[in-house]
Amino acid sequence: MADVNSYPEPQAHLGVGAILSETFGLFGRNFVFFFSLGALPSIVWGMINIGVERAQRSAIIETDAFPSTLVYTSFVIGLVALIGYLVLQGVMARSAIALKTGNGTQLSQAVMSSLSGLFPIMILGLAAGVMIVLGFLALIIPALYVAAMVSVFVPAIVFEKRGFGALGRSFELTRGYRWAIAGVMIVINLIGTVISGVLGAIVALVVVGGVYGNDPTTLVMQDVVLGHQLLGVGIEALINGITLPLSMISTALIFVRLREIKEGGDAEDLVRVFE
Repeated sequence: MADVNSYPEPQAHLGVGAILSETFGLFGRNFVFFFSLGALPSIVWGMINIGVERAQRSAIIETDAFPSTLVYTSFVIGLVALIGYLVLQGVMARSAIALKTGNGTQLSQAVMSSLSGLFPIMILGLAAGVMIVLGFLALIIPALYVAAMVSVFVPAIVFEKRGFGALGRSFELTRGYRWAIAGVMIVINLIGTVISGVLGAIVALVVVGGVYGNDPTTLVMQDVVLGHQLLGVGIEALINGITLPLSMISTALIFVRLREIKEGGDAEDLVRVFE
């Protein structure tokens, strides 16, 4: 006969507060490393964009037509930027766990593990993006749920080499914890929104009375526009240097915690995979 006094074990908590605390702790203790990873790609991408835009403007002024080659150039640059962003996600997640376990950044290993899973990261990242957009079309709340559901597919590729099965792995690990994960994501995004708002206000004050009502083809006005563009690149780099690492560190910690709850693994197990 079944034991009438037995009850199902209560589900372990994700530990939202502990994850957020450790996220900020790892970021603060390794600020230069994570900030550089988040900011440098924005600087490179921004400078390339400025160069392409100035080339486009010069070509239009000289020929009164938009050169088709610049369209292809912009497309290639955008594709390279997307690949770089996806690789960066894997690198940050991998390095965050290495730092958590006291093994240093292990940057070279992080880059190699991210590059080895690049194709699945690209394809599944696109699929996850479509799912989130569909969630937003339904309502914001379903989008948060879907974002939480797919949140740990990158660590699943980088750490467990799940390949195209990583999205299913993310569904499996996040089941029962998606609203808690959404809570972490909301806090991180709110921080990003505040930072963006403050820095955006600073930019608005700097460029108030701007140049856009004047002729941007004169040399003086081109220099002013360039100054504003460089300022914009710097602001974007500051924002991404903070928000992107916070997002990926928290994602990596969520992945570790979910494995610990459901399978008994820990962060050390993930690092040992690469030894």
